[in-house]
Amino acid sequence: GNRDRGAALYAQHKCGGCHELNGEGGWLGPALTNVGAERSIGQLYSALQDPNRDVAPETWRVRGRTRTGKTILGVRLNED
Repeated sequence: GNRDRGAALYAQHKCGGCHELNGEGGWLGPALTNVGAERSIGQLYSALQDPNRDVAPETWRVRGRTRTGKTILGVRLNED
């Protein structure tokens, strides 16, 4: 693909909030540095069309509110 176009899309859609690329970015989603070698074109296309379709449960973000009204953000670790 076109590296410059990919970099622009990565920045535009704020992918770095969840994904690491070349040592920079988030940690909630899978690292994307070598994704082209690890996934097929079809898998990549599908992930770009619907990024949340195959999100692993261990990376789900959750939001809670305390009795005092404070909002707490976190990552789902388990469910009772």
